[in-house]
Amino acid sequence: IDISESQFLEAIEDLQNRFENPLAKDLISLEKAMSLKRRANKEEYPLDNNKAIAIANKIIEHNLNPLLVNNAKNIISYISTKELSVQVNPYQSPNKNFPIFISYNNLDSLEFQIYKISKADFSFLSRDNFYSEEQHKKRQNLLKNLSSGEAEYSNSIKLPNKKQHLKRTTITIAPQLEIGKYAILLLDKNLDHLYALKPIQVSQLSLISNQDDNISLKVVDRETGEPIANALVKATFSSHNNTNSYEKTSDKNGDLSFPSISDRLRNIKYHIKKDKDEIVLNDRY
Repeated sequence: IDISESQFLEAIEDLQNRFENPLAKDLISLEKAMSLKRRANKEEYPLDNNKAIAIANKIIEHNLNPLLVNNAKNIISYISTKELSVQVNPYQSPNKNFPIFISYNNLDSLEFQIYKISKADFSFLSRDNFYSEEQHKKRQNLLKNLSSGEAEYSNSIKLPNKKQHLKRTTITIAPQLEIGKYAILLLDKNLDHLYALKPIQVSQLSLISNQDDNISLKVVDRETGEPIANALVKATFSSHNNTNSYEKTSDKNGDLSFPSISDRLRNIKYHIKKDKDEIVLNDRY
């Protein structure tokens, strides 16, 4: 029979009232704390996590059984864990403010910094895979180097926190940036390992693509959509069998094209350059 979490809580509270044995009552209390943790949400039960922590602390205070105490500590640790994730559009226009979306839990504030980075560092940060120990160490070293350097922008963000141990979202507005490649860093100053590091490109350049018999492209202004002539475009096509690169320059209408690749494509990378402005765009298949 399917029952709701609230019905389960009512049942175990009724069961707890039938016992006098302290250990049995704490065993049932542990189930109650876990149920409250599962049920907690911002809309209907915003205080359930606090109630679960209070029950777990009582179990720890009673100290009747080592396993019971350890499970109670695990509940508190799980509910109180700090969390942080960040989303930002990786392509931005120069001299325009832009939003950064922050999802967090159990945080009161964050340090917000923006650093200008090299092409090599940007390329490294743009990769999705940081699972290897070598890549992780390289990322940590880059973070250390950035933090010891001078930031283009630095500020503290105060986060709304109702102490309910529930995930929340907020938006912060980034400052206007010049053309270039940047790393956006948000971190909890009290925890070295809790941070979000996002690479972005600030460029006036953008690309419209259409693939039929050929790969037709148009280089345009990111803001106005106007065509951009004489932009150098290097296209790198990666298939399961090989990788090929071609270079062409956009005509007066911003147009250019490349031959379609017969092999099944995994990735197309466009490196676009016009005077001092450049951007790298990926088109995955």
